[in-house]
Amino acid sequence: MTTATQNELMHAEAAKFNLFTAENLPEVYKSPQYLNGSTFEYIGRVERDLQNNILPSDVLKEFIHGLFFECKQQKRNFSEEIELYYIDHSYRLFLTPAGNLAMLKHHKGKYTFFPYYSYHHKWYNIEYNKRVKALEVAGVVEPQQIGVFTPKKVQSWLNYCDSYINCLYSFAAEAQTENEKIQQKINDFIEKSGGKASTWGNDPKITTVDCKLFQVRFNHYERSQYMSHEVTFKGGFLDVLDIIEFI
Repeated sequence: MTTATQNELMHAEAAKFNLFTAENLPEVYKSPQYLNGSTFEYIGRVERDLQNNILPSDVLKEFIHGLFFECKQQKRNFSEEIELYYIDHSYRLFLTPAGNLAMLKHHKGKYTFFPYYSYHHKWYNIEYNKRVKALEVAGVVEPQQIGVFTPKKVQSWLNYCDSYINCLYSFAAEAQTENEKIQQKINDFIEKSGGKASTWGNDPKITTVDCKLFQVRFNHYERSQYMSHEVTFKGGFLDVLDIIEFI
């Protein structure tokens, strides 16, 4: 794959997250904007970031990279009308072998790479301990932090980012499948019982099913892919025996 093709691939992947280089910024982000008597101008910030965000090593020039700006939109309250286009952050990003985006991070004189934040959205409904366990099971281990850059060290970190994202997507898909199975059990019960269902809340997502003789409350914990239920009976012993068959 040529360098030009790799650059195109990186820009296409970045655009999915509304990330653009200074050269490719949409025009609306380059012009001054006016809102509530204030002027918002972001092109000056872009120029400052370009001057200040310098590669810490020439070794990094061997890899496909760029300084990308996160372009966002602010909508008017209770409306889909966009009232402000603004730039939130800038990131020094590198293209991984699998075509993902990795951020260069710096802390106390050492450097690491990490998948761009937006990849993590698929993790949000999964408990932290389960995420850690998934990475352990998959054998995804961070390389040593970089003090002095070498091509081998950088490549090792970019490979790590790909492994991390692959594990993330795979486990997120498994968690989604488990949650769908749980939800289907709840739906099946609602259909079989003929009760009136109400759903609200988030982790747990609570569903109550009201029937003539009983109420069942399902607590669906999506972050841990777990369900519990509570039953309140309004009938007699024989009614209880019939109802248990549905649960």
